[in-house]
Amino acid sequence: MQPLVQLFGPHGHRLAESRRMFGRDAIIVHTAAEAADYLIRVQDLVYAGSGDYVYRLVVDTRPVVDQVVPLVISPDGSTPVTVIGRNLPDGQPVADAEVLDGFPLQSRQYTVEPSQRLTSAVGSTTTAINDNTFWWNGIDGNLIRMGTSTLTPLEEAPDLATDEPDQIVPVPVEISAAFTQQADQDTFRFTAAKDQAWIVDVSSGRFGSLADPVLIVEQVLTDANGVESFKRLASEDDGRDNPGGANLPTYSDDPSFRLQVPEDGTYRIRLRDRYTESRGDRRLNYHVSIRAPEPDFSLVLFDAFPSADGKAPPSTGAVSLRKGGSYEMMVYAWRKDGHNDAITLTAENLPAGITCSPAVIAAGQSSAMLVLTATDDASELAAPVRITGVSGAGETAKQHAAQVATLAHDALNGLPRTGRLSETLIVGIMKDEQPFSLEMGSIPQNLSQDQQVLIPVTLRRRAGFEGKVDVSFVGLPGNIDAPNFAFEPNATQTTARIFLKENAGVTASTVTLYGTSQVPYRRNPWAAERAAAKVKEAEMQVTAATEGVQGAEKAVAESEKMVTEMAAQVTALTQQVTDAETRRNQSREASAKLLGEYDTAVGQLNQARETLAKAQAGEAKSADETAQAVAALQQAAGTVEQLAVSVTKLTEQEQTLAKAVNDANAMVKQKLEEKVATEKRLEAQKAAVTTAQA
Repeated sequence: MQPLVQLFGPHGHRLAESRRMFGRDAIIVHTAAEAADYLIRVQDLVYAGSGDYVYRLVVDTRPVVDQVVPLVISPDGSTPVTVIGRNLPDGQPVADAEVLDGFPLQSRQYTVEPSQRLTSAVGSTTTAINDNTFWWNGIDGNLIRMGTSTLTPLEEAPDLATDEPDQIVPVPVEISAAFTQQADQDTFRFTAAKDQAWIVDVSSGRFGSLADPVLIVEQVLTDANGVESFKRLASEDDGRDNPGGANLPTYSDDPSFRLQVPEDGTYRIRLRDRYTESRGDRRLNYHVSIRAPEPDFSLVLFDAFPSADGKAPPSTGAVSLRKGGSYEMMVYAWRKDGHNDAITLTAENLPAGITCSPAVIAAGQSSAMLVLTATDDASELAAPVRITGVSGAGETAKQHAAQVATLAHDALNGLPRTGRLSETLIVGIMKDEQPFSLEMGSIPQNLSQDQQVLIPVTLRRRAGFEGKVDVSFVGLPGNIDAPNFAFEPNATQTTARIFLKENAGVTASTVTLYGTSQVPYRRNPWAAERAAAKVKEAEMQVTAATEGVQGAEKAVAESEKMVTEMAAQVTALTQQVTDAETRRNQSREASAKLLGEYDTAVGQLNQARETLAKAQAGEAKSADETAQAVAALQQAAGTVEQLAVSVTKLTEQEQTLAKAVNDANAMVKQKLEEKVATEKRLEAQKAAVTTAQA
């Protein structure tokens, strides 16, 4: 992503903007003139976008570092540096009250501690492959890319940006400087002897600087009158090292030149920014070194896989092998200071089940193919693998581990691909088998010119594959013929031919056999199996849910039946209560009537007793009156006795009816409570049915 960040004020006016340039992120430093709402807009510079175009927006008060002097420090111990930037804590104003984007620049001394050096490759672009650099996190602000050197670096002379004489420096030398103003041109003069070789290397973009240096190397000539003139020996603008080509671009804007000194004398280098007429500030910093050649190399492995049709450039992908299959990995060599020897590549820390034959980057070449092969019985795994390269022999041999590069973004809207370094190469073995694989028979280690070699080749077929396989050689040096050949359907043996012409070069090379064919393929068939298992599980869940619905519906029906039965029972019990109340009322009425009759009979009995008492007292006129009084008393007593019995029976009957009414009421209450509970359960069961049906 090439972000463009814009800041708009409360009235909609654009206050500032910044865009990513080279490896430096877009940064806006702003002091608000008033408390209000501000708008930040972020977009890609060429309006590109996808799920890969991610970014992080940070708004804070941390400092912004624009320059560190020196950029290159000692690889050991603590090193003091001068940090120049904006909003530095306890920072002091720089000379001449210098400002950047309207903000005063400040400087402060810091010490770079070894513990603050982040050597991880993460976050580095592929231009950092051939650099001994690190991230410095000693400031709570933006990370700073720095380098290491055993030489003590010099700083640019304060007046070098003017028309003062060139700065005279010893060689070898390391210099940290910057194009601090428009039309700034820095010149450094040194003395060299005939036939000496010096590497002039300028680093800016590789450190995240905005500078685009132009390097001019000149010989200083002095005539008999002491008048100086300058003979241009070279003019370099951009770096030329790009062994990855368009597949993995690694070129930078940092120029470099190998000076082969033609004669004893004085030489100088002139440095200016490519856009010097329109810009100049502290962010245009750079580092230049003048050193003796030290032939060496760096390696990078492009973690990629080819396109489906083999025509488009390879893209980033995980190194994944099928059982019995192979996976090719391109390894690029960055040759430094004239290194031209062969480099032998080997894979280390290979897990069980993976093999890798050594490969050779031939002398003068910049790449070779390294092939990993998985055995038929390899287990599924993912493991880190280390690739190393060795060049030379004995004490002069040089060995380096390969770094790993991946793509950050593919080419888009005229912009080239962008790559980045990653931490580790992870190799995996998948579950499925390779449909076929090629196996070469024995081949002589040393071949001579004008020689033909016949090589037996075996095709191993797997998983029922029977088709035709076309085979070709890849990586052949010049002047060597190796015709393509093929395995016809069901064939497993054939012979390959290699012919070395009379003018074939004397070199060590790694040759790879490529076999191609149309094969039946199902992408991740185990996903279908897992999906089928999930379908079966879902069907079982549906069956269980259906059974649950049916059970719930049955429970609902039973509960509804119980509610209906209970309602009928409540009705019957209510009727029983009504009937009992009626009988009880009738009993009460009969009892009241009997009590009235009883009271009357008691009155008659008392009257008969009084009449008899009077007769016995001699008041009766005759014996008949006395006999009548006795008979009346006996009759009244009998009536009272009968009525007393009837009243007792009615009282007992009334008590029985009262108990029956109470019992019936209690039963009605109980049945009503049971009915309410059953109705609640019924509602819950209906809800369960609805849930199960959903």
